[in-house]
Amino acid sequence: MTQTSPDSQPKSNVKTYPAGSIAKNTALALDDVVPKDWPAYTGPKYVAIAAQKGDRLFYEETDRVVRPVVAASVDAAILRYLTQTIPSKKGWHFKTPPTMSTIKDVREFWLHATHPIPADSILPVAFASDLTLAHHRLNFDPVQIAPSFDLALSCPHTGELMSRTSNSHALMTWIGSLFDPSSPRQQYVWLHGSGNDGKGTLTRQLQSLFGPSFGTEQPPAPTDKFWTSGLVGKRLVVFPDVNDRRFVTSGLFKSLTGGDAVRVEFKKGAIVTMDLNAKYLFVSNEKPLVTDNRADMRRIIYCHITRPPTYYPGDYENEMKREMPTFISYCWHLYQTHLNKYRHAPIHTDDTEIQQIAGHNTSEWDIILERHFAAQANDEVEPVTAGKVQDILKYYYPTQKSERDKLRDYFLRKFDTELARPRIKGRQVRAYAGVFLTAGLDYTD
Repeated sequence: MTQTSPDSQPKSNVKTYPAGSIAKNTALALDDVVPKDWPAYTGPKYVAIAAQKGDRLFYEETDRVVRPVVAASVDAAILRYLTQTIPSKKGWHFKTPPTMSTIKDVREFWLHATHPIPADSILPVAFASDLTLAHHRLNFDPVQIAPSFDLALSCPHTGELMSRTSNSHALMTWIGSLFDPSSPRQQYVWLHGSGNDGKGTLTRQLQSLFGPSFGTEQPPAPTDKFWTSGLVGKRLVVFPDVNDRRFVTSGLFKSLTGGDAVRVEFKKGAIVTMDLNAKYLFVSNEKPLVTDNRADMRRIIYCHITRPPTYYPGDYENEMKREMPTFISYCWHLYQTHLNKYRHAPIHTDDTEIQQIAGHNTSEWDIILERHFAAQANDEVEPVTAGKVQDILKYYYPTQKSERDKLRDYFLRKFDTELARPRIKGRQVRAYAGVFLTAGLDYTD
């Protein structure tokens, strides 16, 4: 028996759909709101996140896990639906065949008709039984940690690594905090060691755990306006062998860790302001170039890892991988204990090592300041003018404005001074109260 094509069916049985109806009905089908007699959409499920100025970000959802996609991915799914699913419906006829313009109309209709999901409602990472929408889901839940738990016995490889790591309790508590999306982001970890000590192994285990919610970065170039877009959807961002050890003191990094909304620009896409929920781990063979100011000290969890006296035989990586569910459970337990005692207060760290590092980092600045300035004991000596201070800073850092700014901040802290407008020789000048000039730029050793 010969099958009749839609075009040859009796006119009374043919349903004719203009392009506008195709766009509307297909867009509704994308959200599982299928119009009467319209074939169900069985392709990938998409969700949209509302952004600034009406922009939307596309995400594909599978089993309550979302991943970002571009508009072309949505267009491809719509094209398959229009060219494969709908033509199988007998008795239908489109006035004009669907075109790429039709596909764009479908996407735009759906994008503005669907209910966008708030960005902060998507967990960066979730445990197995937590069915909240997430960027990534682990394949296990944390187990209960008994009071008699011994990390060295339960996780011999990871436990041995932690035994060689200073501030390991703070490090493990911080790792536990990664699984609480509401935990403060002010603190970051700087993991320092000379190499062949397990830093890379630990990083790879965390990368395997966090999947697409894990990212690696280097500090951005000043001209890279798209850098922050790589942080969207990430919970743990690692800087391996970071090339700019002062990045942690930069304004951008302070914004990233300070809970502020950050401008995010996507290539050929939306420009949005988002609250990025990432936390940051620096893995380096070098020490951080922080100073001893309070802001630097309260944000860093500095961990120094030493080399093991002997090396484990066998497959060290896979042995540690098998320990990860128990290790993460212990980290989660430590974080929950901290939360119960201190709420969202900073994780306690031993700052002895980092204070010594900060003191060493500022020794060059101390030499400069002690060479040129001294505290003013009385009013008989004129305070140093702002112009003279700037001349001296430019002499030592002629092209490095960021270094001049940091040295000026250190100058203010060291002498506990601020810019004032005293009268000197009958005229008002900008000067630093309580500080005088001991040697100008003609100073020689």
